Amino acid sequence: MRSPLVRFALSLVCSLFPLAAVHPVFAASVPTGFIDSIVVSGLSAPTAMALAPDGRVFIAEQGGTIRVVKAGVLMPTPFVTLTVDSSGERGAIGVAIDPLFDTNGFVYVHYTVPGVVGGAAHNRVSRFTASGDVAIGGSEFVLVDLDPLSSATNHNGGAIHFGPDGKLYIGVGENATGANAQTLTNRKGKVLRLNKDGSIPSDNPFFATATGVNRAIWALGLRNPFTFAFEAGTTRFYINDVGQNAWEEIDLGVAGSNYGWPTSEGVTTNPAFRSPLYVYGHGTGPMLGCAIAGGTFAHAGGSFPASFAGDYFFADLCGGWINRRTSTGVVSTFASGIPLPVDLFTAPDGALFYLARGNGATTGFLGKIAGPVGALVGIDATAAIVTQPITVTGYGIDLSSATGTGVDAIHVWAYPNPGSNQPPVFVGVATYGLTRSEIGTRYGARFAPSGYSISLRGLAPAPYLLVVYARSTVSGTFTPQTRKLTVRADPLMALDVPKAGTTVRQPFLVAGWAIDRAGTGTGVDGVTVQAIATVGGAQVSLGSATYGLARSDVAAAFGGAFLNSGYQMPVQGLAPGSWRFVVSAHSAVSGALQTKTVTVNVLASTSMFVDAPRRGATVTSGFTVSGWAVDTAAPSGTGVDAVHVWAYPAAGGAPVFIGANTVWVSRPDVGAIYGSAFTPSGFSIATAPLASGPWNLVVFARSTVTGTFNQATVVPIRVP
Repeated sequence: MRSPLVRFALSLVCSLFPLAAVHPVFAASVPTGFIDSIVVSGLSAPTAMALAPDGRVFIAEQGGTIRVVKAGVLMPTPFVTLTVDSSGERGAIGVAIDPLFDTNGFVYVHYTVPGVVGGAAHNRVSRFTASGDVAIGGSEFVLVDLDPLSSATNHNGGAIHFGPDGKLYIGVGENATGANAQTLTNRKGKVLRLNKDGSIPSDNPFFATATGVNRAIWALGLRNPFTFAFEAGTTRFYINDVGQNAWEEIDLGVAGSNYGWPTSEGVTTNPAFRSPLYVYGHGTGPMLGCAIAGGTFAHAGGSFPASFAGDYFFADLCGGWINRRTSTGVVSTFASGIPLPVDLFTAPDGALFYLARGNGATTGFLGKIAGPVGALVGIDATAAIVTQPITVTGYGIDLSSATGTGVDAIHVWAYPNPGSNQPPVFVGVATYGLTRSEIGTRYGARFAPSGYSISLRGLAPAPYLLVVYARSTVSGTFTPQTRKLTVRADPLMALDVPKAGTTVRQPFLVAGWAIDRAGTGTGVDGVTVQAIATVGGAQVSLGSATYGLARSDVAAAFGGAFLNSGYQMPVQGLAPGSWRFVVSAHSAVSGALQTKTVTVNVLASTSMFVDAPRRGATVTSGFTVSGWAVDTAAPSGTGVDAVHVWAYPAAGGAPVFIGANTVWVSRPDVGAIYGSAFTPSGFSIATAPLASGPWNLVVFARSTVTGTFNQATVVPIRVP
């Protein structure tokens, strides 16, 4: 058997390390031209990490906390804190990011659930939903609870990653019982494969031969697959299996494979088992170690030389090194002097990140190895889907420069629909020279004023490849850095009046505001209004609203460029009834229309009041009907050109026409209410004689706007 340090292959037993030790200031030994730096420190027994699409790094600490590193800063509040059994190699031992993280915010964690009284602990994989840099309370969704653990606290595995097929792969150790690895009756000593919701894919290799939860088995015969890695853009899958007394293995992940443990360790000729791609022995030295811990594939391009594309980096816990295995199988030491590395990943820009436990309780850190010296361009993390305006920031330096930052200009271009050969859009020249203290700390004080900033605005909605070019003062050439993002349309609009469900009298205003933040100015170049009758569906195009009115409230919310974003349109001449108004704003950026609708009850614009006779009055035959009538929708005059009076027998029968106005009377009281144009709105009509009995007088006013008698007032009277 191994010594305790070797037996607990991933050094997850805190008592093995001097807790009082202080993490020294150090730099890993890397090849000439590469740069090693510490991104964050102060981690407590880190075990695993995962990179989110927006650039954040999620780090599992053995004690149950998941930490977030954002823009090079360790967030003070953990993403989530779990109650775990952290004895031995147990605890929080794996973390993965959902491929659709930008839209669903899902983070997956592999951790050990403590046993209840009289029960055994077990490992679990759960999903949590992110809100910013923390998990939403109560969002835990358990994907799978694994088999109960024995009293042995080692060989738990831990790694969880999504494969190119979108399935979640889980590394599970054999819990210090080798026989577990060779049976399909439990999930220990295996690689498991699950759907994102925890269900088992029916195309798993042992789905038909295993039963129940064991159908999740994808490969078997493993001792302790603490880490593994998929190569981006391919199906290549390497499994790092921690060995026992002799060999550490890199195995090619193939569905249904049996890797031989405990029957074999290291290279085998047994045809029942898949032999490793590469093994290395135990001991001290650049090619020896005790526990393989961490693996990742180098990206094509990026900050590393093209010759690294497809190569595999792997680390050893005791050896403190990161080695490189080329696609042809040649192995060499790439970095050394790292205290207890446990995990690796390669960033989109090609940089190699490593996670190390350090030599104390809180001396864990995240390190980064950047490509060869020269011009370096960084783009700070942005969301994969953005709305404009968005500020893009980063830095640009040339380390070969003897003075200053080595860069004198930053140019930014956007290539729409990458791969489509559409012409690029020149975004502009960024503001350069902003202070980036972390760059000064990392590379030297003279590189601190190396930050840039530029606002993206006016791009049509589409996917883009953003290319930031830094011009070197040494060579005079531009060095690019790229970032993929999708610009979505971002029109905003409000319809303030009329309010939905209200009753309005003509004329009235349809008014609000409209902007498109993706554009320059307000981003909107016109607003039109249409009215649709809710009964019958008659449509009336009311035309273009007045646009460009000042809206200080909109400017306060979105910026001064959006001050003149108000619109309004007076509405008149509609028949009384229920109408749905459709207001459409035309984007000056995309040409698309955004709409708002409101349904209101429209009253006739004609108003009338009968002063005499009063309702219920007894009148002598040959009485006078007087009052006033207006149509406020009229562009001029009173809007009424005739008033007719009819008498309807209360007991039923044919109505009698008893008079019409012949002269208009001045009504200053009406002019005071509606305006002086409506002063000559009074009428006084001498009626024809009526027979004795009860009558209903109906007074009609004819509108000059509609040409119809669309206002009627009923006055009941009695003739003795």
